[in-house]
Amino acid sequence: MKNKKLFILFTALAAAITAFIFGNSLLDGGTSSEMSGFFSHAVESVLRALGFEPDADAVSHVIRKTAHFGEYFLLSAAAFGALYNIKGDLRLPFASVGYSAVVALADEFIMQRITPGRGPQITDVLIDCSGALLAALLCFLIIRGRKKRKNKKRGTEQ
Repeated sequence: MKNKKLFILFTALAAAITAFIFGNSLLDGGTSSEMSGFFSHAVESVLRALGFEPDADAVSHVIRKTAHFGEYFLLSAAAFGALYNIKGDLRLPFASVGYSAVVALADEFIMQRITPGRGPQITDVLIDCSGALLAALLCFLIIRGRKKRKNKKRGTEQ
């Protein structure tokens, strides 16, 4: 194992994010709308202060989809960190995208199907997977860049 403490930390973080995602999916449609409504109203207020007249439905839609993207970005980054700390190999962590996709599918087609006022949407799964893929790519590029700089300082270019 590359770093057991980081593996445990990132695994716990990925589990907590997964639980958060599933917990939000179990909220009925009305409660979910109220939660995103809080953020939508805040964004609308900022846009009005900047001189714009926002469409409330459009702002709400963007807030909800951004939340999907962000949750799965964080999930994939945490899973990437856990998987990378098993061996330090940069190929294995891309399984974080697969894990995130499985969570997204379960979230949309199992959790939301059984929750009143909610329903599965394939577009949400695609947004979720996009967030997961971007996180994995950024993690990969950051770690690879750090390794190259470290090797360059040592005089061994990889």
